Order: sequence, then C-alpha cells, then structure tokens
Amino acid sequence: MSDFTLFLILFPVIFGLLMWLKHGSDRKYGTQAQRAAEMNGYAPAAPEHTERPVRYESTPIRVITPERPVIVAPAPPVNTGQPVRLSGNDTWHKLQTAIHLMIVGPTNAGKSTMARAVLWGRVEQGDQVLILDPHAAPDEWSGVPAVGTGRDYPAIEQAMLALLTEMTDRYQQRAERPGYVAQALTIFIDEWPSIQTHCKATAATFMAALAQEGRKVAMRLVILTQSNRVESLGIAGKGDIRDNFTTLLLAEKALELCPASGSLDRPAAVNQGGGYVAAYAGFAPSVADRKMSYIVLWQPTASDPAAGADDTIPEGMDPDLYRRFVNKEDLLEPLRTSSEIGEDYRSEREPVTARTSSQQLEKAVFSASYQDKTMVRTEQIAAQADVPDDDLSIAIRALINAGLSRNKVITLLTIPGGRAEQLKRVKVALGESETGAV
Repeated sequence: MSDFTLFLILFPVIFGLLMWLKHGSDRKYGTQAQRAAEMNGYAPAAPEHTERPVRYESTPIRVITPERPVIVAPAPPVNTGQPVRLSGNDTWHKLQTAIHLMIVGPTNAGKSTMARAVLWGRVEQGDQVLILDPHAAPDEWSGVPAVGTGRDYPAIEQAMLALLTEMTDRYQQRAERPGYVAQALTIFIDEWPSIQTHCKATAATFMAALAQEGRKVAMRLVILTQSNRVESLGIAGKGDIRDNFTTLLLAEKALELCPASGSLDRPAAVNQGGGYVAAYAGFAPSVADRKMSYIVLWQPTASDPAAGADDTIPEGMDPDLYRRFVNKEDLLEPLRTSSEIGEDYRSEREPVTARTSSQQLEKAVFSASYQDKTMVRTEQIAAQADVPDDDLSIAIRALINAGLSRNKVITLLTIPGGRAEQLKRVKVALGESETGAV
C-alpha cells in the first residue's frame, strides 16, 4: 500500500476526530461563558439551534434555589419627571416668577445677597418695591431706603397697615374698573421673626392677608428668615399659608431637607413637586451687584416721609426733592389735581387714569434721580391755556421741569415717529408749536 493511499484512508478519520474534539470544547466553554454571563447580570444567550423539534412538554424548567440564585442586573432608574438639579436659569426663572418667595437659611448663608439679586430682577421687570428691615444699613439694599431702620418697629407696623389698606384699595378698583391691572408691587421683608414678635397682631394679619389675597392685585412678598417653622413665622395653626410660598433653602437648611444639594458649591434647594430639589444659586453675588436702571419705590402715605429715608438721601440731592420721589402720593403728582405741580397743569380738572404713562413717568423720574444723583429742578414752565393735557404731554412737561433734556425725554418715554416728529411732539406738549395740535 502506497503512502498516498494510506493518507487518503487516514485523513477523513483524523479530520473527523479533530472536529469532534473541537465541538466538545466549544460546548464546554460556551456553557461556562453562559454561566459567567448570568452571574454578571447579562441577559442569557439564545438557545442553540437544533434540527430536532423540541416539544413544549420536554422543555426543561429552571428551578431557582438559594444554592443557585439568579443574579439580576439592577433596573435602570425610573424617570419620575423631577430634575436632579435645577440649572441657574431655571432657578432664576422660578424665583422671579414666584408669587411669594421665602428665603430660608442661617446667618451668613447668603440670604441678603440672594434677596438683592431678586430685588434687581423685580426692579428691572418694572415692579414697585418696598423694603421693611429693622436692621438695615444704608447701603445694605443696593442703596434702596428701607422702612424701620434702627429697630423702628412702629414704623414697620404702620407700613404693614398701609399695605393692607393698599390691597383693599386695589380690590375696590378691581371691582369698579373693568380691565383693571394693578402695578406689580414686591415687598421685601428681612428679620421677619423679630417683626412678628414686636408687631404680633398686625404681623399675623398682614402675613395671612398678603399671602392668601395679594396675588390677584399684584402684591408679592419676599420674606427672609432663619426658620420657616410656623412658630417662627407667627402662623401657628395656619401652616397651609406656607403653601403659597416658593421656598428657597440655603446652606445647612438645604442640606437638611435635600442632601443632593451638597454637590453644589453653594448648597441650595427649592420646593417642587411636594419635595425639594437641588438648585444652582451661584449667580446671586454677581446679579446682586448689578446697577439698577431705575427704582420705583412705594412708600406709605404719611405726613412724615418713610422712617429712615433722610439717612439714605443720595449725596448731592436736595432733601425736599428726594422726599417727593420716595413718597407714594408724589410719584404721580404731575397727573394729580391735588399736587403742587399737578395744579399748574390741570387746574380743577378730574384726574386721568393712565396706567402706561404713569409707569413711564415713574421709571423716568427715578432713572434720573438715581443715576445722576444731582437732579435739580429748572424754572417751571408757565401754565398755558392752550397746552394739551393728555397724559403724554403732562409727562413730557413734568420731565422737562425735572431738568431732563428733550433727547432724554424722547428716549425715556419712547415717543413714536421719526426724529422730526418726536421733537415736534415735545414742542406741542410744551406749547411751543404754532398750531398746538397733538
């Protein structure tokens, strides 16, 4: 027998033996790999394909016993719809749109800084503002005067009573005037526990009334406090009043109720969906230091201007002029018949209701007074019988009397038209036009 013939005989035998050994090895290591995958939590591999049909009754049943448990991979987290953390933009939007806001944190937690940031935002969006703070220093609220400085709690109590009267007045106007929209007013209150201790009855009434009824007439609260417990807030037995507030927790208060806030440089948390979520608040210092373009300061009407106002008069401004700007009744004096300036323009005519022009006038007057600091009245324009008495004309004359240039008046009041038309409109308001037509 030749070697070639022997090769032809042995080759199939050797090849078949090798393939049999390989198939056995594959099955052995495949089973081991499958078990390892199960132990690591991976899904089981698909069963091997077989040419033989498998009857359902003969399919083996896997029995799970403590000796051979099934290791299941952890399920993915369930999406509850709640964010893990609010971004800076989301936090800012939530604070600025809050009907009522409570900033809670221990001493040096950044409550005042956050409040000044919120103050800047509210002023820039056109809110009137009032600050009640018995411990305020002259420069603590970005130069905005506060009522009750030097622990003058009687002044704070009078301010709260005046605000309750203001809310009643707004509701009366809402009932009598279709389409009435109140000017937004945000009241900032620091050291609330101390205020409610010294003005207990008035403070309790004020808190309950404003928190529950202020929204419809655009009166909003921003409360700074070290504790939001009902006893500290003076609302024992009325804890549901807190539900009207968006609550921002800072520092230890945030860590206590929202441990996830510990991942932030400045731990902060805000109530949302029945609990608290971490909220980025690192924007507060930079926003708090921004310059305000104007301030519309609401003050209770009184024979004596707001307590502590004289201590915060900007350098170079006439005290009488300053008092006129911070007194509520004098903010719109060019539009009122009972005011000194208003009588020059309106004589015995009835006051005109004009929400838009009055807001523009407030912004313009305070922009000039707070930015220039040295606003001085020029010689008052003589009253003329033929000058128009519409609201825009009255606002133009008031601002010219306040010392603003015609270009400044055109810019602040956004007088429509081209440059020539704008200047002509100012001349008409001042009685300089030949026709006197508006």
